[in-house]
Amino acid sequence: MSKRLTTLRFLLILLILLVISGSMFYGVSVPRYSEFQQAQGGVLDLTGEDFSRGLFALDGEWEFYFGRMYTPADFSGGSPAGLSFITVPLSWHEAGYPVHGFATYRLVLKTEEPSVMMLIPEIQSSSVIWVNGQRVFDAGRPGTGVSDTEPGLRNAFVTGYPVNGQVEIVIQVANFAWYSSGIVYSIDAARSDVLLRDALLRRVLLGVTIGVLLAIAFYHIILYLYNRREQVYLVFFLFCIVASLRFFVDVNGFASLLLPGGIAAGLVYLYSVFLALQVLLLTVFTHLVFNLPIGKVRWAIYITALLLPSVISLALPYGVVNYQIGYIAILPKIMVFINVFRSRRYLINPLYGLYIVALGWFCFWFPFSQIVLRNMFYMHGVVTNLFIVFSQCFVLSVNYVETKLREKELSRRTDFYRVMSHNLRTPLTVISTNIQTARRRPEEASMLLEDSQGVLMEMADTIESALEDDDKGFSNGKSRS
Repeated sequence: MSKRLTTLRFLLILLILLVISGSMFYGVSVPRYSEFQQAQGGVLDLTGEDFSRGLFALDGEWEFYFGRMYTPADFSGGSPAGLSFITVPLSWHEAGYPVHGFATYRLVLKTEEPSVMMLIPEIQSSSVIWVNGQRVFDAGRPGTGVSDTEPGLRNAFVTGYPVNGQVEIVIQVANFAWYSSGIVYSIDAARSDVLLRDALLRRVLLGVTIGVLLAIAFYHIILYLYNRREQVYLVFFLFCIVASLRFFVDVNGFASLLLPGGIAAGLVYLYSVFLALQVLLLTVFTHLVFNLPIGKVRWAIYITALLLPSVISLALPYGVVNYQIGYIAILPKIMVFINVFRSRRYLINPLYGLYIVALGWFCFWFPFSQIVLRNMFYMHGVVTNLFIVFSQCFVLSVNYVETKLREKELSRRTDFYRVMSHNLRTPLTVISTNIQTARRRPEEASMLLEDSQGVLMEMADTIESALEDDDKGFSNGKSRS
């Protein structure tokens, strides 16, 4: 019955964590677009679409002019030279162009709405946007070469007012620093109230996620200050802090919305560092909780695999460093996962099994999301980080309970030996006195030996009774744990 209840409790906790993490992932990461036809030939026809409730992505075929810096005036007489079409969102190097260079995008949006608000995502790595001939947005300074191009990443809301039922969007983009180029995230469009409500909801939920991580972090730093021998609390505190910083500087997050484009672009350099720090802290946390030994060879592999992405990201230009450099940090996670699984601690308590599930998910989500889900979601790391943090909390709870039970058992054993010492000291004194008296008065030796034998029998009964009580106490403590 106890085993069945333990299994049901484990399944209930797993279900709750999946619901919480999944809800936050849906709220923060999953786009909620209305169904509509994508752009074709540089024209997106949303005539007749309901903008009062719908959220639309300006996806599809845009006009594309690689190696050209055109302004709206250049389109007044028709399409200028160099016309081609490219799918948005997509890095232009994935369409066969060089990763570094400059280009112009153009889209004509047809609508009956009096005004359309758009949320501009991070355009890599610098951009200027015109809407119906008016310059409405800039992030960095796009140029035709490295010397006159300044990277800048930021989000902004811009409003377009249709003229004769259409909105012309012209975007100049230049990239000589990033590993991907152009419009790699969807541009959202809707009525102002709908778009602002959706964007506000995402940021509020993201803020809640960061707030939860910070609350958990400071709770555990208090536990560490209360008992500094438990270094695992300090490591977990640092892990939550680094995860919070990672979400703050993540693409299309708070940094790109609240900070100037140049500063937000600079923070991108720290993103790989935060990822490596997370893996390092998670590795140390796991070794501390599961008491896994770390040899010199294992330490060398850990340090190399975790420091190499950070050093490369900080030392080399960002365009040289592809996000795939982060795959190096997967090696320590896999090694830790295998060691934890081989420890078979999950057979002792199902919550350790929950942590193994979370650890495995955390190991393989990054390559899966980068290869399969890249640019499909806003911040797809939310779900894995929440799940691993909650799992760490449960493991720490189990570890805390086990530590308290060990302390209680040690205290009980200490009390047992103290009582036994007291109970045995008096009989031994009596026996010692009888022996000394028998030596002085041999005629009383028989009576004294009989008396000593009685004392020894009483001592044997006392020891046997005490050992039985000790075994019962140990069994009860083990059953409660």
